[in-house]
Amino acid sequence: MLIGARRLRKLREEISNEWREDLMLFDKESNEIWRGYLERVREKEDKNAHMQFPVFAHDVSDSNCGTNYRGGNYDLLKRLSTFLAIKKFIAEKKRGNKNEQTSADWLDRMLMVHGTDFEGDAGYDVDRNFMQMLLNQSPSFVRNANDESLALVDPVAVVEQLLESRCEIAKTWCKELEDVPSDHTEIARKLLLEQLKD
Repeated sequence: MLIGARRLRKLREEISNEWREDLMLFDKESNEIWRGYLERVREKEDKNAHMQFPVFAHDVSDSNCGTNYRGGNYDLLKRLSTFLAIKKFIAEKKRGNKNEQTSADWLDRMLMVHGTDFEGDAGYDVDRNFMQMLLNQSPSFVRNANDESLALVDPVAVVEQLLESRCEIAKTWCKELEDVPSDHTEIARKLLLEQLKD
């Protein structure tokens, strides 16, 4: 049992180190979303999209990228942090002024209609596909759900805030993952004390 616990702690520490590295790549992910968007605005299509590769291979047989499921883990980290950023945006803006409430209602509708892949077993790049869908929407006047007044919703501004929030969430997670080695030291200490009692 002790050997199994050591292996589990080692794997947990290895994954936490990977995640700390991977979460720091979210700024570059955001830059890639903007690069593709600007290319589509200028050229009507992203001519360099075929040159973009996943940061980590999703194939578990590719052992050069770290633990076997690093590509899948990275994709899940992006998906969850994006989903949390969306939920945070909606909750904060619903408490704001009429324009902010309208933006929150608009994003909430977009999530209900186009964001079902955030939950459940979906393919890769759910976060990127959702952001691209938002960026494909035109700025428009939307009716406020509470009082029927009109407010302008700018999808580009919404995406900008979501990507910034996602990066902040990633930084918070990185800080929490810094505690994993000390957690392990405490677990090992408790295990040793238990063994000494026997």
